[in-house]
Amino acid sequence: MIYKLVCAGVDNFKELYQKDNDEIIIAIDGGYQTLINNDLLIDYYFGDFDSLKNKNIECNNIFEYPSIKDKGDLELCLDYLIYNLKINANDKILIYNATGGRLDHYYAVLNCLKKYSKYNINVLDDKNNIYVKGGNFEILKKQESKDGTIKYLFDVLDGNAIETVLMSYHHGYSVCVSSQIGCKMGCKFCASTGIKFIRNLTSGEIVEQIIKIEQDTGVRVSNIVFMGIG
Repeated sequence: MIYKLVCAGVDNFKELYQKDNDEIIIAIDGGYQTLINNDLLIDYYFGDFDSLKNKNIECNNIFEYPSIKDKGDLELCLDYLIYNLKINANDKILIYNATGGRLDHYYAVLNCLKKYSKYNINVLDDKNNIYVKGGNFEILKKQESKDGTIKYLFDVLDGNAIETVLMSYHHGYSVCVSSQIGCKMGCKFCASTGIKFIRNLTSGEIVEQIIKIEQDTGVRVSNIVFMGIG
């Protein structure tokens, strides 16, 4: 699913928009008028409506917030998508017209990218495509032994999974990273031989294993060991 959020910043939506069959169109406050001007049906509307001149809103799912609040309209919308609609890292979020206007709005967008770094969010304008690289692996399973060793099973977001292990020693923390999905060797004594070789991991996917473990545990990894698939 592709969620397309249109804000009220500098309007370059018409030049950037491309229709997708699985898209959900969402207006953020003044972005409503942009969507109406482009004759698009709006699935959700979030905002305090302080920048909206015409209050006759054409939308079935309306979420109105007070003008004085602790979160911006964009962040409240993302909260709803993530915690209520339960979107996942495979879904895509495109944010339009969120840059080029007020500086506080721009910083609010960057804060949202940081807060939701595990999700696939792109902020688009006529000159930039802003996104957070890395941090998107999902932890499918986590096992911790008595000695502090932690084994992770990560979803690499293409239908495959890999194992990564965090080990604690007197000299610091070591991570044993996977470098491939499946195995070609066929060793009878190894469980990995039962998984057909699919592909090598990219350098980014290898680094992301370390990033995800540091994010999950709060530790700093000082040593790296390479293995095949685990």
